[in-house]
Amino acid sequence: MDTKKAMEAFEGFIATYPESTRIPMANQIYSELTGRLEMKDFEIAKQYYHTEHYTAAMKAFDIFNEEHLGSIYREEAMYFQFKAAYELAMQSVLTKKDERLEEARQAYLKFQKNYPESERLKELNPMMETIEKEKSKAQEEINKIQLQTST
Repeated sequence: MDTKKAMEAFEGFIATYPESTRIPMANQIYSELTGRLEMKDFEIAKQYYHTEHYTAAMKAFDIFNEEHLGSIYREEAMYFQFKAAYELAMQSVLTKKDERLEEARQAYLKFQKNYPESERLKELNPMMETIEKEKSKAQEEINKIQLQTST
């Protein structure tokens, strides 16, 4: 039986027998299953990042943060989501670079807003400075190309 099916079974038991003496045990097991599922989802998203599938990592961390609002992994998930967006933007071709740099910038701002005291900001702040510089460079390159094609 997989974790989600087990969780559904416990939900059914809890709803059907709310007065049972086994409700505390059922709630505890349900909580443990939720924790396992949360950890599994986080590890899958992290694996996408470590295998350099940055687009998939960004999406997986986004879904993780939507599905696991109070997660103990939330800060780390947002951290990796920014790093994935950053790496993808840095490796992008010029036509996609500006848009992806903006996505990375937004991921950074979201992290900074949610975790203004995080130690991770020491690592992320210089990356954000690089994003700003790269945005300027990309815009300059686009302007040069547009100027060349218009003449």
